[in-house]
Amino acid sequence: MNRLKQTVLLILGFLLVETTHAAVNTTTGSGNWTNAATWSDGIPSSDDDVYIQSGHTVTINGLATNQINSLSITGTLTHADNSTEPAQHKIILKIEGNLTIVAGGKIDVQGLGYDAGNGPGYHTGTASMKGGAYGGEGRGYNDNDEHISAQLSTGNTYGSVKTPTYLGSGGSVSSGGGAVILNVGGQTSLDGSIIADGVAGNRPGSGGSIYLTTGTLIGSGTNSVKGYCTGSTGGGGGGRIAVIVTNGMSTGNVTMQAWGGYNPATDVEGPYPAAAGTVFIKNMNDSYGRLIVDNHGSDTTRGGGYSRSYTGLDDDDYSDGVVTTNMFDAIIVTNYGLLFIDTNCVLDLSNNPQIVCDGTTNNPTAGILFAAPGKGGQILFPASITLTNVMLWQVGTNQTTWTTDLTLGDGAVLSHEGHVTSFTRMHNRDQRRSHHWHERSDLRVGEWLRCRRRPRLRGRLEHIGRGLRR
Repeated sequence: MNRLKQTVLLILGFLLVETTHAAVNTTTGSGNWTNAATWSDGIPSSDDDVYIQSGHTVTINGLATNQINSLSITGTLTHADNSTEPAQHKIILKIEGNLTIVAGGKIDVQGLGYDAGNGPGYHTGTASMKGGAYGGEGRGYNDNDEHISAQLSTGNTYGSVKTPTYLGSGGSVSSGGGAVILNVGGQTSLDGSIIADGVAGNRPGSGGSIYLTTGTLIGSGTNSVKGYCTGSTGGGGGGRIAVIVTNGMSTGNVTMQAWGGYNPATDVEGPYPAAAGTVFIKNMNDSYGRLIVDNHGSDTTRGGGYSRSYTGLDDDDYSDGVVTTNMFDAIIVTNYGLLFIDTNCVLDLSNNPQIVCDGTTNNPTAGILFAAPGKGGQILFPASITLTNVMLWQVGTNQTTWTTDLTLGDGAVLSHEGHVTSFTRMHNRDQRRSHHWHERSDLRVGEWLRCRRRPRLRGRLEHIGRGLRR
C-alpha cells in the first residue's frame, strides 16, 4: 500500500509540473513582443517556453522587464529605435530556464541606440566629422581636414564596466548601438550572435551594451559592441560587454568584441581608429572578475591627431558624481588598448591583481593612464607591488603621490603621454618606501623626478627634461 501511494504521488507530481508550463509559444510572423497576433499562444508570460522562428523578427518596445521560462531563437529579437535622451527602448529579459541562440539566430540591436548628434558620448565641439563614445572614445577631424585629438573631437566615455546598461551614443551622422540585458537562470547556448554595434557608416556612433548574467555559458557564437570606421571620417568607440557566469568556470568559445574604429573590409582598423570598449567576465569562483581592453590591433594614433583615444574606466552613473571603486582579479590591456581612469573613479590594486599589457619597453602599444588634469582618476596600490609587463602613463601636469614599495620588473614602463609637455613626479612621502627598477624595465621622466629617498636604479632612466632631483 505504501509503495502504491508513492507511485500515485509521483505521477501526480509529474502531472502538476507539466501543467505549470504552457506549450511552446511560437512566433506566427514578425511583429511586436506585446502583440498577441505575433504568437501562437498570445503574449508570452512567465511560464512560457518561447520560440522565435527563422525568418521572423520580434521587436520589444519600452523598458519593462519581460519574464519567461525559456527562449530559443533561430530568427531575430530586437528592440525599437531610440532617438534622444533619455532611453526609451532596451531588451530586458528575465529567463527562468535556458536561452538558446542557434547559428544564424541573433539578438540584434545594431544602430538602435542614440541617434546621430545625441547621447552622453556625443561631443558638441568644433570638429564636425567625429564618432561617438561610450566604453571607448571616438575619433574625428574638422572640416579643414585637420585631425583632432580624441579629447577635442568626441564626448566622454561613461557607464559601468561591470553592469553596462546604457545605449551607445551617436556620431556626427550615424547612430550608436542599443542595449541588451539578459538574466538567465539556466544555461545560455550561444552559437549565433548578440549584436549591439554602432552603425557601420560614415561618422559612426559607438557600440552599445550587452549585459548577460547566466548560470552557464556554452557555444561558439559572438557578443559584439563594436564601433566602426568604414569611411574617410572619424571612428566610433567600442561599447561595453559584461558576462557573469554564476554556476560555471567558462564562457565556452564565445567571442567578445568591443573594438573601436573597426573596418570590416580590412578586419582591422579604419582610417581614423577609435578606442576599444570594455569586456568584463566573472565566473563563479572569481572574487572580482577580469577586465579586458582589446582594440584588435587598431592604433588610435593612426591617421594623425594630437593624442590617442582612450577606453574609460568610469563611475557607474555618469550623472550622479559618486565615486566608483573598481577591483579586478585580472586586467588585460592588449592590441593597442589604452585604459584611462576617468572622473570619479578609483582603480584599486590592493588585491595585487594580474596585470598584463602587451608591447615592449621600446614600443609600448597598450597601457593604463592615470591622473589627467581636472579628472581625478586614481590608482590605489598595496603596501608593496611589483609590476611586470605593465605600461603606466601619466596624463597632464598634476603631481601624483604613491605611498608604496613599487618595483618595476621586466617589461614594465612608467612614463607620461608624449603629446603633452608634462612631467612625472614620484614623490616618496614615506621614508620607508622605495622604488626599484629591474634590468629590463623603463622609467621615462618628463621635466623631473623627485624622491626623498634616492631609488636604486638597476634599469634605464631616460632623461627627457631636467633629469633626476633628490
